[in-house]
Amino acid sequence: MTQVTWKLKPYLEQNAITPHKLAIEAGISPPNLYTLIRGEGAKNVSRATLAKLIGALTRLTGQPVTPNDLLEVTEKPVSEEMDLQTKNWLDASAANALETLQALEQDQPPEEVAAWLEAFHKAGTPVKFNQKTRRFKGQL
Repeated sequence: MTQVTWKLKPYLEQNAITPHKLAIEAGISPPNLYTLIRGEGAKNVSRATLAKLIGALTRLTGQPVTPNDLLEVTEKPVSEEMDLQTKNWLDASAANALETLQALEQDQPPEEVAAWLEAFHKAGTPVKFNQKTRRFKGQL
């Protein structure tokens, strides 16, 4: 999973720039700037705001500033501690879900497995969770 985090606080500290001074120079409200400094607003920043920050910091430091100076992009690996059963379920496709269920639940009574399958069939459309919008897509 790709993550974007702000490096604005260390950048300001390294260059001895106060948030107040940057807010005035960039024309950004102090509450909005402090949100970015705390790293809370990385996903809601417009290109115009980023351009204001870069322009203001370039003027204040006398050095060229790029988005790489202010943002850090990292890849966060999917948990490697995932247990085998969870991994098998995630790897199962709709076509072989029945076989996967039967293989994973061999220790369960056949009647219980049949009840689970019936519940799955009644559920209808599969549901997917969209990490970006933090919402479910499909029927619940």
